[in-house]
Amino acid sequence: MSVPLFLATWKANWKLLSVFCAVMIFYSLTIMYMYDPVMIDSMEAMLKLLPQELIKAFGYQLQVPTYVGFLASYFYGFLAVGFPTIFVSIVGYRLIGKMVDNGSMAYLLSTPNSRGRIVVTQALAFCLMLIVLVLAILLSGFIFSEVQFPGELEVTKFLTINLALLLYLFAISSIAFLASCLFNDGKNAVLFGTAFPVGFLILQMLTAQGDKLEVLKYFTLLTLYQPNDIIVAGYQPLPLFAMALIGLGCYGLSILIFKRRNLPI
Repeated sequence: MSVPLFLATWKANWKLLSVFCAVMIFYSLTIMYMYDPVMIDSMEAMLKLLPQELIKAFGYQLQVPTYVGFLASYFYGFLAVGFPTIFVSIVGYRLIGKMVDNGSMAYLLSTPNSRGRIVVTQALAFCLMLIVLVLAILLSGFIFSEVQFPGELEVTKFLTINLALLLYLFAISSIAFLASCLFNDGKNAVLFGTAFPVGFLILQMLTAQGDKLEVLKYFTLLTLYQPNDIIVAGYQPLPLFAMALIGLGCYGLSILIFKRRNLPI
């Protein structure tokens, strides 16, 4: 790993990361503040007045009437993956594709840094950004819950949901990173690095509409990320392992491709 490159990458992206951390903390704490066990039935009744296709698409269906169940349905179901998907798409291109496009990769390769060292450094920086993002949500949520709703938070399930979120973001970030390492054309890198993460969201929204579209669940990684299933059944290792395996596989493939590809520099 190249420490100077790692620090330069963080310097170039920390403002964007800070904005997304702030947005995610704001939304998570807002949802937490809205929790009221007495008013849950009233909230459900209000949601029934809205178009049910829209409610199903965003996963706003309370399955377990507990505090963590409320968070799983109204925050971790869609918001927790929707906004980070944008972050993943932007940063995934910045770390490799943009550097090739603007010529800074040519400068890096003229230094003693090898291709392998450069791409591994960028991959590690990307993964650490995702860890920081999820930790910001986790820690702020834990502190707020202990202050506002002491004793209501089921810590094990809350930690497991956040672990699942991290592994899902790890998996889709690896796809965005792979696109950035695969294509010489910046447009294609952005297109494919964005199409898959965003496409997973769209397919999940369509899958939620009913049995006729249920087959689409086999084409989205969000099938492996089901917060409500964690609330109902607890820790489920297979989906977590699958997301980790996808992430490791795509990051490994990204490193191999970047080390061997012909760069337009």
